[in-house]
Amino acid sequence: MITVNLNGRLTRDMEVRELNNNTKLCTFTVASDRPYKTKDGQRPTDFIDVKCFVPEDREVQIEHRTPALRKGQMVFIMNAPLEVEKYDDKDGNARKNAVVRIRSLYDVMYDGRSLKDDADTEEAPF
Repeated sequence: MITVNLNGRLTRDMEVRELNNNTKLCTFTVASDRPYKTKDGQRPTDFIDVKCFVPEDREVQIEHRTPALRKGQMVFIMNAPLEVEKYDDKDGNARKNAVVRIRSLYDVMYDGRSLKDDADTEEAPF
């Protein structure tokens, strides 16, 4: 398994979708600048998708985290698994997308603290 550390700013507010099995899927994208500049003085930026499946019994995470995970927020994710998703686009071409899949919204740090720091009703799942 490949694990990554990721820091950058959210490109949009966290999006929450309900799946058929009473699980919610939380997604957001982190924009992370590379540590070097190109010849024209620009820093290349990578856009990394982050996903988290939240079971029904842990939905309180979403309520506590939605205000913090807003567009422009600086975040840090540590030791998260990197997965490659394969899919076919609308034209039938095979595509791949690297995704960081966190186990809990508590894995995300912002403003120098863990999202767990401001939770008062739920323990982290591990």
